[in-house]
Amino acid sequence: MTTLLEQTRAMHEEMEKLERVVVKDLQQEVKTHKEKTSQAHRVNNFLNQVQDRAAKLRKVYEDKDGQRRDEIAAIAGTNVFSAFYERVAEVRTYHKRYPSSSFYVKEDPFDLLKEDPKVDFTGEESFGRCLDLHALYSEFINSKFGRPMEYFEYLQLLTEFSSIPRGLRITKAYEAYLSKLFVYLLSFHERTRPLTFLPKILAECEAEFEATWEA
Repeated sequence: MTTLLEQTRAMHEEMEKLERVVVKDLQQEVKTHKEKTSQAHRVNNFLNQVQDRAAKLRKVYEDKDGQRRDEIAAIAGTNVFSAFYERVAEVRTYHKRYPSSSFYVKEDPFDLLKEDPKVDFTGEESFGRCLDLHALYSEFINSKFGRPMEYFEYLQLLTEFSSIPRGLRITKAYEAYLSKLFVYLLSFHERTRPLTFLPKILAECEAEFEATWEA
């Protein structure tokens, strides 16, 4: 099995490769909405992998079990060169025995840029160009807090929460409806703008609401 120090070196190399892939991807000219969305998801996937390896490296450097310290100590001292070459031999033997265990990023980063990430959109969403609120619309017009109306009118009144009588706004049914709407909008945002840090935006919205509520 490869040593912890070799794993550490490999993870640093993997992160550098991923960062180069991200740069090359962002340098590509994208024209259509679909191309822009696919590029954003590719870059997001690469960045998630960088974060994953960074988290693993942090644990390695924290060295809570002392394994890294022991490995460094093993190649130090009077027999430093013999210990070093023994480690090199172990690493070479391991990679000859398990050649497929190396990181999957190909030598040519452009091979990864050809990948088209799979993103789930409904036909109505048109690959993220439009919202698909038909299910929520149907629930709204058939509920006690809603009323019959055309889909276009529903979209216009979607955020006019004050149009709902207060007695109906405090019901469990309306609360459940709003929760479904919120979950859908979050999902749509994550699928169309994966590079946006949504928690920060939500925190700012919540802070603005609290300030307005207390004013």
